[in-house]
Amino acid sequence: VVGSAEGLAARTSLERAARVLVALYGEATASADLAARSAARQRLHSAHLECAARLSPEVVAPQRVTAADRGAIAQTLHHVLRGGMTSALWRELSGHVSAAVAQLSRFAGHLALVVDASASTEGYGERRFCCIAQSMAAALVLSRVARQATITRVGGSERGGVLFPLGGTDLAEGVLGALEQRPDAVVVLTDGYENRAAGDLAALCATLPAVGVQTPVVVVTVTFTPHDDIGLRRPLAALARAELASPAQEMRLWHQDELWALLARTLSGVAGVGARDALAMLFERRLQSLRAC
Repeated sequence: VVGSAEGLAARTSLERAARVLVALYGEATASADLAARSAARQRLHSAHLECAARLSPEVVAPQRVTAADRGAIAQTLHHVLRGGMTSALWRELSGHVSAAVAQLSRFAGHLALVVDASASTEGYGERRFCCIAQSMAAALVLSRVARQATITRVGGSERGGVLFPLGGTDLAEGVLGALEQRPDAVVVLTDGYENRAAGDLAALCATLPAVGVQTPVVVVTVTFTPHDDIGLRRPLAALARAELASPAQEMRLWHQDELWALLARTLSGVAGVGARDALAMLFERRLQSLRAC
């Protein structure tokens, strides 16, 4: 598409994103004034999200999405969930995870991952095991990106290092367990069906600022296609409707190629030089990757 209108639009987007990055990382960061530092973090957060949006072109879905169209890691895990782990599948899985991690930047901090493995994540028909496979794929990659990573399971049963769907969904309890470990950020990977104590996660996230907890929480609704209706699958929808302030935000994920945007969104809420450096490297690698296309 180099000479096409789409190619021109892509190059323009890259150039604009590059200018934002130069302006962003060319600014001084040291300040003795706490209010100024807080305002600077807000500006950084907004700029990071703007860059992520510009550098995250929509992954084009085929007319009919299958379990094989959502990234190599999820596809391999789908085979494992349906037929069991083999040495060949283990080698294949390890190789795919390593390749995905190599495309991202490393974060010298602590990420807490909450993985929803409740019964609803099994799905049905051609979607069976696709949601839990994508959640595990994201957890495997993000756990390798951070210097320290902890995984809290909500529901499910573990067999041979793989999560099989089982039980109810108590996301609030999972997030509380993750926050007790004092991470730099929490990522919740779920199908969005909060079928136990529905509403508790939104209530918890709305309460966090009042008790002095500013740890960013990113709630990720994992879908089968980019066009799935998630109107009833947004645990934080009540926060948006009530316009309540909270360190929590939400996004959706259907393909492995969107993991870089998830990492960018997560780190954009983390204060400190470590997160800033990781974001700078992440954006640089993304720009290089898109220019090479």
